[in-house]
Amino acid sequence: MRSFEGKYLDGKSSKAIKVSIMYDTVFLYIQGTEEVLHAKHPLSKCILDPPLGSTARTVRFPDGSLCETDELEAMERLQEFTRQNRGLRLVHLLERSWRMAFISLVALVLFTWGFIEYGIPALAYEVTKAVPAAISERISSETLELLDRKLLEPSALTEERTDEIQSVFSGMIQETGIGDHYRLLLRNSPLFGPNALALPSGQIVMTDQLVELSINNAELKGILLHEVAHVELRHGLRSIVQNAGVFLLVSILVGDLTSITSAAGTLPTVLTQTGYSRDFEREADSFAKERMIQMGLGTKPLLDILHRMTINSPEMPGESIYSTHPVIKERLQYLEEQQGP
Repeated sequence: MRSFEGKYLDGKSSKAIKVSIMYDTVFLYIQGTEEVLHAKHPLSKCILDPPLGSTARTVRFPDGSLCETDELEAMERLQEFTRQNRGLRLVHLLERSWRMAFISLVALVLFTWGFIEYGIPALAYEVTKAVPAAISERISSETLELLDRKLLEPSALTEERTDEIQSVFSGMIQETGIGDHYRLLLRNSPLFGPNALALPSGQIVMTDQLVELSINNAELKGILLHEVAHVELRHGLRSIVQNAGVFLLVSILVGDLTSITSAAGTLPTVLTQTGYSRDFEREADSFAKERMIQMGLGTKPLLDILHRMTINSPEMPGESIYSTHPVIKERLQYLEEQQGP
């Protein structure tokens, strides 16, 4: 029979009694003062708390009482004998090694970085496929209402010019066969400047300033196709999920899709302050490039108006917090490379 020393607590008071703890193949015995002289418990009913570094170990008994001991090696032998906490032995070994603890910390940091950098974007892409159209509509409606209050004014373009642009947009959508859920909204915004943005439901907002900056309708088609790409590739919803982080992602994964509407207020911030990521912008430019080539326009119109935006609005490449395209110079370089020699 093996034994070791410890303290006994009856679970009813804070009084600790020094005892000897012994065990055989069937029972665990407690011997100390007369109060617990003959206490014994079936070994199979005794629960050994997992080891935690070099702290005292605890044995819990069916009647709610327990014993604590600092004799960690004796507890290790009892743990092996009862075959408890077998899966936690490796964890305990790691906790006792500073080198392994450091390696584990580094691994945790790398995993966290990898999950944020690659895991969340990949999951966000899959999750947004399951977002119902009604959710996208609600997000877009609330976002447009907020933008109209804060940044946008009714368009000051003439009715003739407005009709012309709407006709160009409708013809482009029909020619590319993208879908019939798109709608072009024209707004005036000296603060927003020459700009355009896409809402998840398919509403494309274009400012009078961007129309005035364009030389021909082909340039506007390039901008509009770029914004349509953001809708087709769900960049707006993906930005919400990625910027909201793990909490919102988990809410969506467990079925609480309506909780994404509570993040609708973040979409104007995503669109007007932080902008889309470089990858999203490159994806949208690639989409626009392919459609413009199919339409026989080439990429020159889009390149021309982007060049003009950098000249006429030098803050647009990144200095303005209201720019939805903070990486125009990089986009220009990408599109020029796609043109070939």
